Amino acid sequence: MKIKMLVAALLLSGGVTGAFAQTDNCKAQSSISHEAVRAGNFRDAYAPCMEVLKNCPTLRYYTFVDAQKILVNFLGQIKDRRSADYKKYFNELMQVCDLRMKYIPEFINSGMKGVPSVADALGAKAVDYIQYAPTPDLDTAYKWLKESVRTEKGKSKGAVLHYFLDVSMQKVKANVNHTDQFFQDYLEASKYVDDAIAAEPNRQKKGVLQSIKDNLVAMFIQSGVADCESLQKIYGPKVKQNQKDSAFLSKTIAVLKMMKCNESDVYFQASDY
Repeated sequence: MKIKMLVAALLLSGGVTGAFAQTDNCKAQSSISHEAVRAGNFRDAYAPCMEVLKNCPTLRYYTFVDAQKILVNFLGQIKDRRSADYKKYFNELMQVCDLRMKYIPEFINSGMKGVPSVADALGAKAVDYIQYAPTPDLDTAYKWLKESVRTEKGKSKGAVLHYFLDVSMQKVKANVNHTDQFFQDYLEASKYVDDAIAAEPNRQKKGVLQSIKDNLVAMFIQSGVADCESLQKIYGPKVKQNQKDSAFLSKTIAVLKMMKCNESDVYFQASDY
């Protein structure tokens, strides 16, 4: 019995020692990779950073930020998006995004400050996907962006709101049946920014938010899909179908006003209802 207890104690001791050794190694690799990233030496930062994410993903949150910087740098240096190296680094970038979203709740629950929400990280993943995917899929990007924006609302990053409306606009060009949804996406994103502007006391930050709003307005007007004739065709039947839905009617009137279609039949009909 004493021999069995001694063996168990030795095994337990060895396991604890091994765990401490791995943690110490992770801390060393984390310091090496982080300093290399700060120095702009992404090549030397790559291997130790990936090792930390593999063995100790919750050691430090900035490891995910460093990994994103490293992989984006690599992707930016490869001209052929069809190459094996490009696809490898892009897939790793998406994996880093997924791993970050997986462990964000753990970082937040530990009381760490400055950690974004999962929805914010999803928006960041969507932006990276659009910018770096060899062949981005509009439906995939739109799904992620929409989920992020609808969760974050007025806290959404400017880039996420920009690409949300941009991808929605591209979907219209691919399928005209998405036009009505594009208008609703604009109203939704615009409202979130308006709410954020109204709630922001800092003048400088308020100015940044106003720039985001101005950019959304410009994108909507320049989309080429919003004229009085097309709006009449899109909203004419819908207004009649939704004549008791005040929220829908208000949104419709807001779009028509913004596009200066105040003299259209659909505007008068929506206003009457």
